[in-house]
Amino acid sequence: MIYLYAATGLIAFSLLIQLLQSLALALVLRRERRSGDYAPPVSILKPLKGVDDELEANLESFCGLDYPEYQLILSAQDEDDPALVVARRIRDRHPQLDIEVVCNSERRGLNPKVSNLLSCTGHAKHDIILVSDSNVRVRPSYLAETVSKLEEEEVMLVSNVIRGTGERSFSAGS
Repeated sequence: MIYLYAATGLIAFSLLIQLLQSLALALVLRRERRSGDYAPPVSILKPLKGVDDELEANLESFCGLDYPEYQLILSAQDEDDPALVVARRIRDRHPQLDIEVVCNSERRGLNPKVSNLLSCTGHAKHDIILVSDSNVRVRPSYLAETVSKLEEEEVMLVSNVIRGTGERSFSAGS
C-alpha cells in the first residue's frame, strides 16, 4: 500500500513540475511578445519516409524562409530511406543554415510518424517547435506569418490548413 502512495506522490510531483515549467515558458513568451518585434527562434521538425512527389522542392522551400533564426530537422527512421539522400543534399547545399539530418530507428510509440517526431525532438534547439510534413511547400513569408500568431497573448498553438496541388500518386491526394 505504501508503494501506491509513493507512486501517487511521485506522479503528483511530476505533474506539478511540468505545470511550473509550462507557466515559466508562458511568462517568457509573454515578455517576448510585448517587445513589439516578435520573431523568436523556431525549430522545424520534418518527418520523412520515402521520396514524396517533389520532395526536394518541398524541402528546398524551407531553406528560403524570410525569418531571422530557425533550425530545420529532417528525420527518418530507416538509414536506407531514400529521403535521407535528398535531406543530406539539401543540408549540403545550404551550409549557412542550421539543418540537421537525423536517423533514429528506435520505435517510440505505435504510430511511425509520431515515433519519428519523438526521435527528433531531442535535437530541437528552440522552445517554439513547428511540425511540417515532407509534402509541404511554403513561400518565404510562411514562418513569419505563422509565428506572428503566437504574439497574441491568448494564443499558445497555431495550426495551418494546407492545400494540395499536383498530386501524382493516390496517397498524395488523400
